Amino acid sequence: MADDLIRRHLQKGMTSDEVVKLIGRPETTLKGETDGGANRLVGNHTYSYWIGSWTFAAWDSTFVYVYFDDNERVISAEMQGF
Repeated sequence: MADDLIRRHLQKGMTSDEVVKLIGRPETTLKGETDGGANRLVGNHTYSYWIGSWTFAAWDSTFVYVYFDDNERVISAEMQGF
């Protein structure tokens, strides 16, 4: 489902309001060069949506990241995890 969301619904150029209307408010908004782990972030800020994890520990969590430019428009989206 996350792949379908990224490929078909989260389109480059969408506004942050359109993203929130489509999939809801993000659990976290990230800023900076990394997400605190090894995953590199691009753009001005990133909306992070937690998908789940394989165990009860959080070290194997997977997220959908939606990257925005300075004008609040989607640059790209992808799945990331740690």
